[in-house]
Amino acid sequence: MMTDECIKREDARDLLEIALDDDWEIDYANDRFDEIPAADVRPVVRGKWILDERMVLAMLAGARAIEQNPRKYLGTIFVYEPFGINTKEITYCEAAKKLRETAEAALKGET
Repeated sequence: MMTDECIKREDARDLLEIALDDDWEIDYANDRFDEIPAADVRPVVRGKWILDERMVLAMLAGARAIEQNPRKYLGTIFVYEPFGINTKEITYCEAAKKLRETAEAALKGET
């Protein structure tokens, strides 16, 4: 993938102000713009989840299992702690709701 050259707006504005004040010729101004240090950047690439039918069915099954056993899961919290760092928590009831919402959105083609 090719990288784009990006310069700071402030640097470009400063140079443009000087060019206008000093009445530079366009070729001279272009040469000066080329001298502004450029950052080596890549364009932003946005991803998209691809959920196949089996994954959606698994999500719906997980949601249903929790929803049909409210006594078992009410107030129960799932704790995710990879290697004991950056711990995250969610109640099982909230997880069921999110699973169902995501699966239904996938079925409608909204993911």
